[in-house]
Amino acid sequence: MGITASFPKHWKVVSLDSVVTRLTNGYVGPTREIYVPQGIPYLLARHVKRNRLTFDGKTFVSPEFNEKNSKSILKEGDVLMVQSGHIGETAVVTKEHEGHNCHAMIVITPKAERLLGSYLSCFFHSKLGRSQLDQLETGITLQHLNCRDVKDVDIPLPPIAEQKRIAAIAQKCDRLRRTRRYTQQLSDSYLRSVFLEMFGNLETNSNGWEFCELGDVADIASGVTKGQKFNGRQTVTVPYLRVANVQLTVRPFLSEVVTLG
Repeated sequence: MGITASFPKHWKVVSLDSVVTRLTNGYVGPTREIYVPQGIPYLLARHVKRNRLTFDGKTFVSPEFNEKNSKSILKEGDVLMVQSGHIGETAVVTKEHEGHNCHAMIVITPKAERLLGSYLSCFFHSKLGRSQLDQLETGITLQHLNCRDVKDVDIPLPPIAEQKRIAAIAQKCDRLRRTRRYTQQLSDSYLRSVFLEMFGNLETNSNGWEFCELGDVADIASGVTKGQKFNGRQTVTVPYLRVANVQLTVRPFLSEVVTLG
């Protein structure tokens, strides 16, 4: 497809098709008739979450179906790519999911001596990888990737040792992002519980509080406009709080207060 970005001289730019042994997609068709209560775990697009597989243990197919669709049986180190809806989401198949099968997703088996699945997955989540997939998407109401088009994606290919290092850094960043989201969720949950404890449910007024208008219990006035003229009036020089001084913190940024006089 062509990459215009520059890379270290010892890196190569290759087509995906040249560094994989398998590029196919899982069974595409109705699922109602193929599910069984227990059997071979069957991965769906919803199980692929940015470099992670999160199988929920709810979708299984029979060993017979699995064998009939052996071209998409997963191996450790494969890369799974969502090809409809949230296209381009990828994850590496771990030992836990080896032997499982998948539905309507692209299965990529890298040549182990040239390409790491973890590096490939990180690449597809990068701006460079994402931009190439965006050029390949089809469909209006539902975005879709054709398996035969993905083989032509160009990949910057560093040596294996560098691929490992890049993938490790990217995975660490992903873990930090997940931790930050989880911490934010805990913080939000804690603040909601503290608010309810202090004020009760304001929608139902569980504490039986009296409500009134702000103007009934406070004096409301606007501040002085910078540049306002006070000809003939006595003035003084005082600290002046601007909008920039007031943030979502306990107190204003007083260290940046200017004077006005």
